[in-house]
Amino acid sequence: MSFNFSFSARTAYEARSKLHDQHAPAAVKALIEKALDAIPASPSETDSAQSERSGGLVGAISASSPAPKPSLIGVFVEVWGHIADAGSKGTSEIPRFIVKPLYG
Repeated sequence: MSFNFSFSARTAYEARSKLHDQHAPAAVKALIEKALDAIPASPSETDSAQSERSGGLVGAISASSPAPKPSLIGVFVEVWGHIADAGSKGTSEIPRFIVKPLYG
């Protein structure tokens, strides 16, 4: 079974709803759901701490007037591939698998 789809959503919940409407094997949908489960509502504190350290003067300015923390504004999903039918000796592969959180 071949599959190819991409979509964006404002929330992980909306992404799951759109995923439900896609024509893809259950195993592929399960992998995408696991990836959606791992998306945090905001970037990790370690990422923001690293950016402040590398920011130099910008980090010093932002320390006096902290910028608002980024939050999840959407999710982008793009997947395509082929899963061999049961009993066949074909190759199964998923060459494109992207589940990307979008922060703003």
